Amino acid sequence: MLEIDHVSLAIGGNPILHDLSLKLRGGKVYCVLGPSGSGKTSLLRVIAGLERGYIGRIVWEGKPIDALDAQSRGFGLMFQDFALFPHLSVLENVAFALKMRGIPRSERETTARDLLRRVGLEAMAARGVHQLSGGERQRVALVRSLAYQPHLLMLDEPLGSLDAGLRQQLGMELRQRLREASVMSLYVTHDQNEAFMLADFVIVMASGRIVQVDTPQALYFRPRTRFVCEFLGLNNVVPAGLLGRAGQWLCLHPAGIKLDAAGEWEGVVLDVTFEGYQTAIKVQWRDCLLSWRVPSLSCVPQVGELVRFTVDESTIVTLSDEKDPQPGRSS
Repeated sequence: MLEIDHVSLAIGGNPILHDLSLKLRGGKVYCVLGPSGSGKTSLLRVIAGLERGYIGRIVWEGKPIDALDAQSRGFGLMFQDFALFPHLSVLENVAFALKMRGIPRSERETTARDLLRRVGLEAMAARGVHQLSGGERQRVALVRSLAYQPHLLMLDEPLGSLDAGLRQQLGMELRQRLREASVMSLYVTHDQNEAFMLADFVIVMASGRIVQVDTPQALYFRPRTRFVCEFLGLNNVVPAGLLGRAGQWLCLHPAGIKLDAAGEWEGVVLDVTFEGYQTAIKVQWRDCLLSWRVPSLSCVPQVGELVRFTVDESTIVTLSDEKDPQPGRSS
């Protein structure tokens, strides 16, 4: 178990992390998700031991590790640029991690080849890393990280520099490798689709604090705050009073809105955007703008058309009024 115990961080007098507390359990993939400047990478650096000026405690298996430097913590790191050694071959890159573990020279090559075989790269062992595709470099970087046998594997936007199609393909492959490794993983990303694809649990950060921790499904269908709702692109946020409910805000989840000629809700279509197998529509309802998607092969309404629709009551979520979380509050 990894425990983050009331951790705060300021750099140059500027508060970065605010009283974070969290417990993570082994064998799971945790994605840290949030906008730029939310503190995601700073949290990773604190856990890794790369940022030492924090207050609070980092506890591993019941023992504080704050006094340990990065190398002594036994955690693995995988960065966006993969940080492979360009002057070493694929085999030598993996063998380097084994050397750091103290594996005898006589065993390193055999072990490194076996690790490469598991990810389908044994035939590329002698190649230079510059001869590999982006996906192949990712696999080498991952194998090298896992060869170190880390207690915790941390990944900082490892797919961030790739185009969308390759990011999707490699994300699915990375998910499989992390599951097979059964090592606790902490994955930083600003991309919610990436987080949902990879994570067992998603940790949402904003303004240096943790605002929600949940499974991808629970996070998407039951966001707790207005900030989380709108960050996830769930923009159907309306005043609770419009529906005669208590509280400040409601999220009318797009999954629960359906066009229905007999529906009791009515609005005017303001925008229609073709997105492939789905089409996004925006509808003016009272003083609010609602958006959802309909199958492109269905009867798609036109701009200016008056439409009727239904809203599934079970998908309406009551939110707190936190549009922009303020620092300094407990997580």
